[in-house]
Amino acid sequence: MTTINKTSPEFVSWFNACQTMIDTYMSNSFPSLDREVLEIEEGSKFIKVVKVGRHQRCVYAFVAKSSFTTKTFGTVNAGEIYKPSSYKAPAKHARGSILDASNGMSRMTCYGPEYLR
Repeated sequence: MTTINKTSPEFVSWFNACQTMIDTYMSNSFPSLDREVLEIEEGSKFIKVVKVGRHQRCVYAFVAKSSFTTKTFGTVNAGEIYKPSSYKAPAKHARGSILDASNGMSRMTCYGPEYLR
């Protein structure tokens, strides 16, 4: 059974790629604004990635730490990336996985995971 934590190589690679994407976007589009930094908060089932700006904190994404099943989400696999529904909870459906070939970056933007199509 795969378990993801904030020091897992897959998570670190995904996290650094997301930070680089945000840095590139901000420096090209808004060079005079302060840098937005990603921070990690670990919960019991999900790792919460928070984007911190000068005057705000917003959830960027949630990453499942291990595989589990719930009534609300159904089956959740370790490494799945979820869009935030609120500051404390992820939305229902996974937007990708940090364990896939693209390291989860195929559905990520500088604002977080893409909406479902």
